[in-house]
Amino acid sequence: MERKIQPKINLPKIQKIPQLSKSVLPNGIDFYQLNIDNAEMVRLDFFFKGGAWVQNQPLQAMLALNCIKDGTLSKSAAQINELLDYHGATFNASANKMYGDIVVVCLAKHFDKVAQIVGDILRNPLYDDYELGLKLQQLWTNFEIEQQQVRPQAEKLFFSSFFGKRHPMTIFPEASDFNSINKDVVRNYFDSYIGAENSQIFLTGKISDKVVKTIENCFGRDKWGGKKIITDVDETLSDRKWFPVIAKQGVVNIQMEQKMIQSHIFAGFSLPKFSGKDKLLMALANCLIGGFFGSRLMKNIREEKGLTYGIQSNILATRLFNLFYISTDTRNDAAELVMKEINKEIAILNDVKISDDELNIVKNYYAGKLCRAYEASFNFVNIIMRKNILHESVDEVMLTQDMLADVNAEDLRDFIARYFAPERILYAVAGSFQNTRFLT
Repeated sequence: MERKIQPKINLPKIQKIPQLSKSVLPNGIDFYQLNIDNAEMVRLDFFFKGGAWVQNQPLQAMLALNCIKDGTLSKSAAQINELLDYHGATFNASANKMYGDIVVVCLAKHFDKVAQIVGDILRNPLYDDYELGLKLQQLWTNFEIEQQQVRPQAEKLFFSSFFGKRHPMTIFPEASDFNSINKDVVRNYFDSYIGAENSQIFLTGKISDKVVKTIENCFGRDKWGGKKIITDVDETLSDRKWFPVIAKQGVVNIQMEQKMIQSHIFAGFSLPKFSGKDKLLMALANCLIGGFFGSRLMKNIREEKGLTYGIQSNILATRLFNLFYISTDTRNDAAELVMKEINKEIAILNDVKISDDELNIVKNYYAGKLCRAYEASFNFVNIIMRKNILHESVDEVMLTQDMLADVNAEDLRDFIARYFAPERILYAVAGSFQNTRFLT
């Protein structure tokens, strides 16, 4: 053995994708199961198509799900919470842009009791005025706090400047929305979209015949809940098209009313919807630029120049396009320098060859990330739901990791040169930053 030569390191690799079994309940709900042999817990997910995209006004979808367990025709909110706590169960409900999700987790031995409670919640939500008022007060308090925080304001400014205020990506509540929301508005969303006709059920964990029978008895017999069927979320947006995106380039900024000691920067640009090798190259480009702790932006702007505690980039995927964006905090007087350094790093990637050592680090990180994401765990269902929304298959990951081994530095640089350019970036800055000559 030649000890001075490093042995070849193989990329981490998924050996097998967890397989969900699918059946259809008597009332027509698609029912997916993922058994985890060594688990004592059960996770139950209700996936509702539509989310915030189909709401009539801001806050409607969020409150319809957040308040669904705040009382039923037979139980108060306090009684429901006490019963869930007694059985060691957690109940969380949220509305995403394109779907709603209710997640219930409990011990398998208590599942029958917990499922009966959840069945009552889904069939007979009261949307009590008092509980709704408390929730609205909490949201209003959070809204007022966010008005004084640079990150939420930069995010809103970025998406509004990028897409326009009437675009589905910019459904942000304003102060006036808190006065126009009420029980009838919230109830209308439930009556339309939160129901058996518009749902899928995912069951993960220790699945026995008894647990499956409980699902059928509690949720699979009748057509409970809302009656409106959404076959495809895009079809519901005929009056609010995804395109055209009205993105500008350059810098937009918002001056906070009170003096802030730092600014927050959102920056990014749109990318096409990719498949195959180009989709993999997009993911690797994101990792290389700002997608992990050893990225170019972290090394330059955080470690070398000390301008921020952290800077990261991400890919926001939709059915029709992707959005690459960067987010970071910095001092007001350093905001312009940070933006210039972001531009510089992307320009360098267009012109200078990526070293094989750096590429191998990125590929190893990304391969490990795939392995963690696709293991048989309680979080795997999150991937399934996201893939369903994007009309993608989980099976493509096996092809992705095969292609990953063959990607070289020239492939990645050519991809970046085609799609990543400093002049395409829109910067949105919130804080006490004064936009001077930079990119004007």
